[in-house]
Amino acid sequence: MTHDVVSVKWDATMRDVAHLLIEKAISALPVVDESNRPIGVVSEGDLACASEMRRKERSQWWLAQLAEGEPLNESFLAAIDAGNCCVGKLMAQPVITAPEAATLEEIAQVMEKHKIKRVVITGENGAIAGIVTRADIVRAVAAQQDAARVTVALSERGRAMALE
Repeated sequence: MTHDVVSVKWDATMRDVAHLLIEKAISALPVVDESNRPIGVVSEGDLACASEMRRKERSQWWLAQLAEGEPLNESFLAAIDAGNCCVGKLMAQPVITAPEAATLEEIAQVMEKHKIKRVVITGENGAIAGIVTRADIVRAVAAQQDAARVTVALSERGRAMALE
């Protein structure tokens, strides 16, 4: 689990999120309220979808320009500057969380059930205490297997010594 979780407020821009994802080498950020309680998650995928929307909007803009002065739709005008759109409009919600006391198995089950790649871990007050990703689970499983190998190796070594 990552304890030092990078998060953003709901009014952060897509541009802010993109910079944070690159700078921190992560693929998603929890979106939090003023009390650091998670209200959503914004991921690379959410930004990619927004980019595709902007591409379509630009082509519509060119069509409107070719319309020679016809008035543009107000919502279209607002969407042209999508890079300044706040993540509150893009984030996945509700955010899927697990309590700090959840086991690795329980967290893996939550991921499977909801078909998600990360689970936000919350403390007793509902604020973010950490985040568990699929990579964390893979590392934990690998560590368990390594520990099992060491135990078996030590056990076999003890038997070999006892036989001598």
